[in-house]
Amino acid sequence: MFQNNDTFILKKINYVDVINHSCVINKDIVVENGIISHIEENISSHDSENVFDCTNLWAIPSFIDTHVHLSFNPFCCDDFSNERAIILNLTDATLAGTCLVRDLGSNGHLSKEIISVQKQNRLCFPEIITAGTPLCINSGHGSEYGVSVAQEGIDEWLFFHKKHGHTWVKIMNDPERHSQDFLNKVVLSAHKIGLKVACHVFTPKGICSAISAGVDSVEHSLPHEKIYLKNAAKMFFVPTAFSAFISIQDDFLNQVTAQESQHLIDWYNFLHESFRKSYINSCNISTGTDGGCAPSRLSDIKNEIKFLANQGIDNMQCLCAASINGALLLGKEEEYGSISIGKYANIIVFKNNPVENINEIDAPLAIWLRGTKIKKEVTFL
Repeated sequence: MFQNNDTFILKKINYVDVINHSCVINKDIVVENGIISHIEENISSHDSENVFDCTNLWAIPSFIDTHVHLSFNPFCCDDFSNERAIILNLTDATLAGTCLVRDLGSNGHLSKEIISVQKQNRLCFPEIITAGTPLCINSGHGSEYGVSVAQEGIDEWLFFHKKHGHTWVKIMNDPERHSQDFLNKVVLSAHKIGLKVACHVFTPKGICSAISAGVDSVEHSLPHEKIYLKNAAKMFFVPTAFSAFISIQDDFLNQVTAQESQHLIDWYNFLHESFRKSYINSCNISTGTDGGCAPSRLSDIKNEIKFLANQGIDNMQCLCAASINGALLLGKEEEYGSISIGKYANIIVFKNNPVENINEIDAPLAIWLRGTKIKKEVTFL
């Protein structure tokens, strides 16, 4: 799949404006060289071959997955297997309508090679943002693929982390927890050199610690107390809720240790309780699949959106979580996250409005990724 530089028009289309939380009716969207150049009414065109009849159809911005593991497999770590996993996972994401992913733990040099090829405009895959090797507690959760660093070595480690091209740092802070001083040091030092911090937590103490330290995103969790919203106004929560749900099914629990099984059950129960809170629609939620880390896949982005809706999150909020919120979290809101002039043409088209029925996202008629056709069941005018 290669980049497409054609110009085309989506004629008389309705779309969801995730920035203003509204629906826009009967517009013509012009795409030039992969970028949305105009959104107007009744744009004339002399080239009918590049004009698609989208009368009564609905569009949303493509999905953003802010928590993936493109090549993480603790049981098979050779380069060939990891490279194959990256390609398969990115293909999975592309076909699901995902345009941007944040990798929170994978084989770093292989991801770097894929990114290099993308920058040459040769691959039509989601753009990748990386966090490299996560910071773990010695012998703690994730330590088999992470790294432990003493507090006095944090500045040096972060410097080399950034030098390798990463823009994020991931720190594991549950079920084992770093000291608050250590977490504070990581966040402060990372921010000083322009790195953002994602924190893996799934207990009340872990969440409190992460918020107190001022991390940029809280992974696998939601705020369990309303008081935290004051301190977390600019933070994003990435619950990976569907992953939590499928992780407690018997066919997966039977594959893990009793201790790990209990952690997974506790994680899901805590999330389930958090969704019941009245203030949950006020949180900055971003979608993440945990895809690539068993048992989740990157195509589960649609299941994550529907799961959030089934837990009481408003449909518009769910679509924002899967688009503009992810772009804001990743600092990519100028290029991604909404159907707007000047942004990439990352567009998914449906027969009906997903704001009215979130299950519509299961049946896309067309998908464009940076203006490149991934799927097309709309006809020329």
